[in-house]
Amino acid sequence: MEHLLGPTRTLVLAALLLVIVGSLPASSASAKLRTPVLALVYALSLFSGVALVWFGFDRGAVMVDSFTSTIERYAVDELSNAKEPNVIMIDGASYVLNGVDTGVVTSELATLGYSAKVVRFAAGAANHFERYRMQQGIVQRLPGKQSVNQRWFYLAEVQAGYDQIPLAQFDNNLDTRRAIQYCTPENSWAAARALGSPGVTLPLGGAWRWQLLRHTLVNAFSAGALMRYAPEADIALGGGAVTPHRPGKFRFHGLGSLIEALDRPTDPANVMVLPWLREIRERRSKRLWRGYRAELIYFGVPSTSIGQLEYVRGFCQAIGSKCIAPSDPALLTQLDTPKLWRDVSHMTNAGADIYSRWLAHQLVALRVLRK
Repeated sequence: MEHLLGPTRTLVLAALLLVIVGSLPASSASAKLRTPVLALVYALSLFSGVALVWFGFDRGAVMVDSFTSTIERYAVDELSNAKEPNVIMIDGASYVLNGVDTGVVTSELATLGYSAKVVRFAAGAANHFERYRMQQGIVQRLPGKQSVNQRWFYLAEVQAGYDQIPLAQFDNNLDTRRAIQYCTPENSWAAARALGSPGVTLPLGGAWRWQLLRHTLVNAFSAGALMRYAPEADIALGGGAVTPHRPGKFRFHGLGSLIEALDRPTDPANVMVLPWLREIRERRSKRLWRGYRAELIYFGVPSTSIGQLEYVRGFCQAIGSKCIAPSDPALLTQLDTPKLWRDVSHMTNAGADIYSRWLAHQLVALRVLRK
């Protein structure tokens, strides 16, 4: 039982509280209680039991059987054994998954004289809130730093679609294990706050509240948990591999216009950081990794879209902290060939190789790494 569902004592306490709730109507003492007090006892007992059941699943040796869990296990395995003086954690969605080759970043840093453990926890179609939930699981399973002298760096992806649509992909993943998993009450409350902030795009045509609440209730009451969870040991480790595949339908129009745009000042309208990214995303990430992180660094992955390039350039100008924008003419010139792109924003492994080497040099240029 403990292996599958978590600490036995937690589940026993939860079951006991639920039994108390069920027995209250039959108790002679309860009849003497005033209705409001009785209702309060019901509510507190019920929600305490629900919380303990949820805690039993969350802290038990189980994980949701999904792609994000394979990445979570991979990240824990890599970070738990990190003995290098620099630990670089790379956050992102599919653009990072296909654009950053951790092995190349590691080897290039080594040639520059820096020893680093580079770990990418990127998941395709994962919005900021799904990634945060995944990272909660990683932090929960980490034993702590291997050395007090280590410097840990959190690289946070800057991407227009995910930044401007806080619950991006939520409507495409309704009622899936992935969506239910990250809709914890805390995470859903943060998502609702983000959707209420200026400048964002709402999912589901604005009719997102009921769907978010429904998923949150399923998560909070652990409904269907036995079908969603599997023993942690049965979840494969999978950090994801950069693919060489390039679909034949994609027509590459070149990066000439992007390179030319670098000579022009960024449009003032694009020089901005949406409030929720500072007030919610950044604050939560810093708080989550406070026991490990030395510094948070923003970065963007190259794209063939001039809109995305301009967004990252403007973001880095406005953020007022360390930020790496792929607005280097030399980099874009190297990437200006069809075989390096799968589609508008996803690179092949050959493109990822070029960008990853460039990224390593940018990290060194920030003068934050320890030799």
